[in-house]
Amino acid sequence: MGDLVREKVGLSVHNWRNVTKEVRDKLWEEIMRYYEIEDTRRKYVMTRLRALLRNFRRKLYAKYIEPNLKNPSKLAVIPKRYRTIIINQEHWNAFVTYTQSKNFKGCVKKR
Repeated sequence: MGDLVREKVGLSVHNWRNVTKEVRDKLWEEIMRYYEIEDTRRKYVMTRLRALLRNFRRKLYAKYIEPNLKNPSKLAVIPKRYRTIIINQEHWNAFVTYTQSKNFKGCVKKR
């Protein structure tokens, strides 16, 4: 499920609340193709997808952005592991910019 949510949502949306209903429906349909899950479990599954995506973003920040905050040339490059399969350059640049914003820094301090 982590691969699915990273592929369908990725870094283009900074907050799960901003994921459109259409994208959530597509995620649910894709999951239902492979698993037999009752509709009553949809909320749980969506919560799990949100957590998987949040953890992926946290990992990217902790491993690739935070250590390179003083090295903008490294921040401009998508980590090799994610270049071809999940992240495109536009989304990476937007994510790096977002992690430098007051909005993001406020969220990090709360945790």
